[in-house]
Amino acid sequence: MLLKEEINKYLNYCKFQKELNDKTIKAYKADLEQFITVIGENNPDKETLNS
Repeated sequence: MLLKEEINKYLNYCKFQKELNDKTIKAYKADLEQFITVIGENNPDKETLNS
């Protein structure tokens, strides 16, 4: 499963289960999109994540 799909699941969890503010969700999404840009879209290995 691609990282973007997992991030979308997490953002939905934050919105619907934790009932976080839309601005918070938007900020989380922006941060996570930057993270994807740095590590790449496909499943990174643990070494990449630990760098």
